[in-house]
Amino acid sequence: MENNYLSFENIELRGEYSRYIGELFEKNNINWRVSPSVKKPEIFIRPKDSPEENLRIISRISLQIVEGNISFGVSGYFPYQIKETKKILEYKGYKYDNYRGFSDDGRPLGRWWLTKRLDNLDSLLGEFKDIEPVLFEK
Repeated sequence: MENNYLSFENIELRGEYSRYIGELFEKNNINWRVSPSVKKPEIFIRPKDSPEENLRIISRISLQIVEGNISFGVSGYFPYQIKETKKILEYKGYKYDNYRGFSDDGRPLGRWWLTKRLDNLDSLLGEFKDIEPVLFEK
C-alpha cells in the first residue's frame, strides 16, 4: 500500500488500514490481530494468543502517523523488564524514549517507547517478522 498520504484521523480510515494489515499478516502466517483505536489516531497490534505475563512486559504495539510518516512502536511500563529487548531493538534502529523521565532515586516513571519510522505499510510485514522473536525477551 502506498504511503503517498496516510491518515489515521478517523475510525473509517483506521479500520481500512487495520483490515489491510490484518490480511497481510494472515497471508504470511503472522498470528497477531490488528485493530483500530476507537479514540486515537492509532492502530493496535496484539497477539491472538498470549500469556498474561507477556502483556505486562510490553503493553502496546501500535502504528501512528507522526509528521506524515508511519511510526511503529512498542511500549510498556517497566523498562527493567526489557533490558535485552531494548538492546536488540536499538541495534535495529529503534529509538528509546521514557518521556516522563526518572524519579529522584533513578527509577523510570511512566511509559517507555521504542519506535521506528517505516517507509510504508507493506514494510511493516518484514519489520514485524524481524522483531517478533524478541518482543517478550527480558
